[in-house]
Amino acid sequence: MTIDVFKFNQRRNKFAIDATLENNMLKEEGVEFFEATTTHARLDAYIDFGYVLDGTKLKYLKHGLSFIESCPFKAWTNELMGAMSDILIEEGVVREQVDAADAIVCAINALKGDKLDENGKVIKHATLPNATDKIEEMLKVPINNVDGFTRAFLRDIYATV
Repeated sequence: MTIDVFKFNQRRNKFAIDATLENNMLKEEGVEFFEATTTHARLDAYIDFGYVLDGTKLKYLKHGLSFIESCPFKAWTNELMGAMSDILIEEGVVREQVDAADAIVCAINALKGDKLDENGKVIKHATLPNATDKIEEMLKVPINNVDGFTRAFLRDIYATV
C-alpha cells in the first residue's frame, strides 16, 4: 500500500500537511467502520482508514517531523486501527482477504482525479467502481481463489485506463 499512498499524496497535494483535514478524514473512516452493518463495509473502512493514516504519516515524514512525536492524534489512531483489526479477525477475515481488499482500494484510489472539494478531499468520479461492492464480491470467493480474483480485478480495472 505504501507506494500507492505515496503516489496518491504526491499527486494530490505534494504532501502538504493539514492536520485538521487529516484528523477529519481519519474520523470519517472510523465512523464509517462503526456504522457499517456488514463485514465487507467494515473491511473497506478499515483499508480506507489505513490508506489515510499512511498518507498522514508520509506527510509528516516529508516535512522532517516524526509522526509519533508530532501528530496530535497519533494515540487514538493507533488504538482505533488495533480495535478495527481485532473486530475483523473475530469476524473471520484473514490476511489474504485484507491484502486483496487493500489492492482493490489502492487500484480504485489510483484512478481518482486530482480535483478537490472545498474541504480538500479528492472528488470521486461517478464511473469509479465501488470498493465496498468489490470487497463484498471478493469475500464470497473461496480463500484459495482470492489471489486470482484480485489479479483479474486489477487486470480489468487497469485495462479501462
